[in-house]
Amino acid sequence: MDISQIYSKYKLLPNLQAHQKRVASVGKIIADHLTEETDTENVVKALLLHDMGNILKFNLDLFPDLLEPEGKIYWESVKEEYREKYGDDEHLATEQIAREICVNDRIMELIHSVGFSKTEENRNTTDVAKKICCYADQRVAIYGVTDLGTRLNEGRKRYVLNKGLVKDEIFEQGAANLLEIEKQIFSKSTILPTDVTDTLVSTIISSGYFETFIFHQKSPY
Repeated sequence: MDISQIYSKYKLLPNLQAHQKRVASVGKIIADHLTEETDTENVVKALLLHDMGNILKFNLDLFPDLLEPEGKIYWESVKEEYREKYGDDEHLATEQIAREICVNDRIMELIHSVGFSKTEENRNTTDVAKKICCYADQRVAIYGVTDLGTRLNEGRKRYVLNKGLVKDEIFEQGAANLLEIEKQIFSKSTILPTDVTDTLVSTIISSGYFETFIFHQKSPY
């Protein structure tokens, strides 16, 4: 199956499909312009799958426009299907789905490198592919690609609001880690962070590039 068939089979929200394709596009752009070799195909495949279980954590009341045309009742039923099959943890659900699709160990490793909680680990690793996967996810906001500073400012407001705090040291350390990861990546790149734009990402997505990747599913959903 190609990625569009997978997204359809697993009933992914359109905005979640778009998010994963945007993140994978950012990963591809960065990997393609490194001055050292990295496993671009595995980076792209991991990022196309990195949030497969995320409907489990979505509050479907927040962005009603993103639920169309199917509507909230439909997506609530899909969320319940996921919960019954995979449990309540979106990370475990993503891992289980990736295993059903029969990804290799390297792709699974890269999927595990994505997430704000993984920033310290990725700052310290020598594995540039892991750095790219972690960083690429943080370059994509809800409606498109943005610069890291803007993305962190949005995340900071949301994070401290949810925690009921004025400032949070854990978030600030994660933000500092990401800024360092950006420096590490682009010190080995022929492009700048500002060259990774929403326009370029949209071009990659519309080209049909991601449909050239074939995944082999192990068991029916």
